[in-house]
Order: sequence, then C-alpha cells, then structure tokens
Amino acid sequence: MRNFFKILLYSLLLIYSLVIGAEEEKPNGQIEIKWKPVANVEIYRVELKYPDGKIKSYEVKEEKISLELEIGEYEYRIGNLNKLGRLKGFTEWHQLHVIIAKKPELNKGQNREITVPVREKVLLSLSGKNFLQDTKVFFRSTGKELKPVQTQYDSHEHLLVHLKPGPEDIGSYSIVIQNTGDKVTEYKDFLILKKSEDPTEKENKTASEHALYRSLLYPGTEQWYRGERTKGHILTGSTVFFLFSYFYFHEQRLKTNLDYQGDVIALSLLPLDYRAFPAAFLLFQAGQDTRQTTRKNLKLEKYALNALIGIYLYNTYDVFSNRGGFSFSYSSDKKEESFQLGYSIRF
Repeated sequence: MRNFFKILLYSLLLIYSLVIGAEEEKPNGQIEIKWKPVANVEIYRVELKYPDGKIKSYEVKEEKISLELEIGEYEYRIGNLNKLGRLKGFTEWHQLHVIIAKKPELNKGQNREITVPVREKVLLSLSGKNFLQDTKVFFRSTGKELKPVQTQYDSHEHLLVHLKPGPEDIGSYSIVIQNTGDKVTEYKDFLILKKSEDPTEKENKTASEHALYRSLLYPGTEQWYRGERTKGHILTGSTVFFLFSYFYFHEQRLKTNLDYQGDVIALSLLPLDYRAFPAAFLLFQAGQDTRQTTRKNLKLEKYALNALIGIYLYNTYDVFSNRGGFSFSYSSDKKEESFQLGYSIRF
C-alpha cells in the first residue's frame, strides 16, 4: 500500500511538474527535446508517434533526447521509470512540428523612413518567405542596435514588428532577420529614423518672424520678444510720444499759418488813412506773433519727425544686429580695387 502511494505521487509529480522545453532545431537536421528534471527519477521513457501512426519508445537518463527526424507532424510524451524499471506514468501527448530552417527573405520595396520621436508604437509589416515562429528581428547601425518592442509571427510569409524609437535612435539601420540554426539575412539601409521638426521650435520660429515684421512697423516689438522689456517700453513709448507730437505740431502749424494769412489779408484791406493806423499796427503785431508761432510749430514738427526717424533707424539696427551681421571684404592691387558688402539675417 505504501509503495502504491509512492508510485501515485511520482506519477502526479511527473504529470504536473514535468514541463516540456523548447523544441530546438539543429543545423544537421536533428531535433532536441528538453524537459525539467523530476525528483527520484533515473530513467525517462520517451514515446514518439510518427506521422503514419507508429509509436517508438526511447529510454534516456538525461532530461533531453536528440532525434533525427524527417519533415512532418509528430507527437510525443514522456514517462519515468523507477529503480525496478516499472513505468510510473506519462505526460499528455505534445505536438512536434519538424520543418527545415532556411534563410529568411524579404520582398523588395519595404524600406521605411520614420520621423521620431513617436507617440505610439510603429508597426512594420514585413512580407517575404521562410519566417518561423521563433524568427528574431532586430535593427543594426554603427555601434548600436534597435530591438523591437514585439515581433509577431503571422505566417511563413508575414511578420509584424512593433517599434518605438526615440530621439537617441536617429540614424540609418540595417534589418537583421534570424532563423534557428544561424540562418541569418541582413538588408542594408532598411530603416531610416530622422528627427521630426519640434512643434515648439516651429511656433517659436513663426513668432520670431512675426516679431521682426511688427518691429519694422512698431519699434520695440522685437525687443519685447527677446525679453528686453525696458528697451521695448522705451522704444514703443518714444514712438507713440513723438508720433503724437508730430501730428499735434503739424496741425498747430497749419492752424497758425491760416491765422497769419488771415492777418495779412485783413491788413491789406485797411484803407490808407491815418485813422486806420492803430488797427493796422495791431494787425501787423498779431501777424508777427502768429508767424513766430507758426515757425515754432514747424520747428517742433521737424524735431518730432527727426526723432521718429532716429527711433526707427536705431530700432532697425538693433533688430538686425541681433539676428545677423554685416560682412565686408576689400581687395586691392595695381590694376583695380574691389570690395564686397553683405548682410545675413537669422530667424
């Protein structure tokens, strides 16, 4: 009774603890089956069911067996024997597919160009032939490798490769496809990862251009964009002040000039009589005062205009001196002299 329970326990251990390892395909066509060891078992029995239904048994002491098989569909199961050579039990039947590993091949015209960084994984659909379930895919560049997040086997002619490259992966890559048995194929310059234009940089560039154009009309805008707020305040405020002053003194000059012309006309209409002398004197004096005021307004108008021109010239110089620079070259010989003047602007 005690031996019965020991046999039952070993059988349960074999059925539930025995994990079948990977079916490894060798270059010489041999198939190697591995499994985890079971305690207190010295001999394993492997039963192999051939495609025609025949079953062959093999006994081994190690937790593996090498078999030379032809292409086809097989089934196998593993049992264990005690020290007396009695069978304790078998695992369930497992499928075994025997195929010939060949070099994987890709169809032409599948090269890809991807801008990075990417928000989500990029899916590469690879079509070709000789793909296996354990086919490995990775990308190789000078001094670095890019491994897929996932390689999904779809069929012998189709693989799905999931990538998520980052900015550090920018470059040109070869694709390396490897089957069992060191069957490797490499395609040069298959994948090109290039840097995408940063939306922030694009927005900054656009804002910089707009600031330049506005600054040519409204001095101080460019300085505000550069963060020079004090200078921007001074330029903008000075422009508004002198622009208002120009139009104010211009209107005052026109008004006083009309008053002066009225005084002159009124003076010319007075009769040549000594009794009109006081009125003529007053009109003459008023005309002289109006004329002086007109000249004063004209002078102030010119000052305001010159100040505006100076502000615009300084603003233009300040804008372009911070965005580029002048280049000057001069050459001279006995026959002729020449010079070149250039200017560059950066955004």
